[in-house]
Amino acid sequence: MNSKEQGNLGESEVVYRLLKQGFEIYLPFLDSGRYDFILNDPSTDKIKKVEVKTTRSLRSNGDSYEVQLCGRTHKGGYKFFGELKSPDLLAVFVIPENKIVFFDVKRIKSKYKLLISKNKIQNNEYCENINEILNPALV
Repeated sequence: MNSKEQGNLGESEVVYRLLKQGFEIYLPFLDSGRYDFILNDPSTDKIKKVEVKTTRSLRSNGDSYEVQLCGRTHKGGYKFFGELKSPDLLAVFVIPENKIVFFDVKRIKSKYKLLISKNKIQNNEYCENINEILNPALV
């Protein structure tokens, strides 16, 4: 599977699971936007811009999955996560675990990469419930 197919798989899986939970999803017409889709929570009418990353890259020591947050520009340089995109939420689909982990972008400190602990995924210590981010007082 090439990186484009991997990304499409992750986006499809995230959209599918959110639709199953009753969220409204608005997809851009083109694939060049600053985020992958808009999520609307119909119970509160909160709208969030969502970026999806997909990984299957287990680090060599086997303890965490790596997600690249920077991308190359057309001039050969690098743009970092906060500069390249302006989402509210980051959804990471971890292929080997078949799990989606949600992050509030304001809480991501690194601009280069994100390491997601394999043990924390398996023990459900990450936020898999989008409502914990959208409506923390209700959970």
